[in-house]
Amino acid sequence: MPARDQVMSYTGAIRELGNSRPEPLLVSAEGERGLPYESIVECYAVWQLRQNARREVERLITSNMDLTLSVRDPLGWLYRSRADYRSITAAAWQRFRNGSITVAKAWPDPRRPGRPLQRYFSLPHTSIVGLLESRLIRLAF
Repeated sequence: MPARDQVMSYTGAIRELGNSRPEPLLVSAEGERGLPYESIVECYAVWQLRQNARREVERLITSNMDLTLSVRDPLGWLYRSRADYRSITAAAWQRFRNGSITVAKAWPDPRRPGRPLQRYFSLPHTSIVGLLESRLIRLAF
């Protein structure tokens, strides 16, 4: 129940998980190669940057319908020119910095049947320490 929920007790476990190293990724039968990420947080940030860049490319495609014939795929838009690369990655980084990780939990409300009690825990991306924009952009793209 929310009255007994200790959000602070989870923060140590979240920090420990976020700072842990990802498991190695098997890339060939000859051997294993570790992922290039120093922590799970970096892996998450790179994934978010890629998603944000895809959204930015989709926005560009819808606003420039006459240019869609010259570029065949989202990566083509990203690498079309140095200016496009800079603008798309800058937009992806800005969207990442403005985002957060949010977790919700719901419980039945004994006073109002059919309407659950909800509690949200949100961690802004700006409070994640140790993330370097240049490194994450290089890892993502």
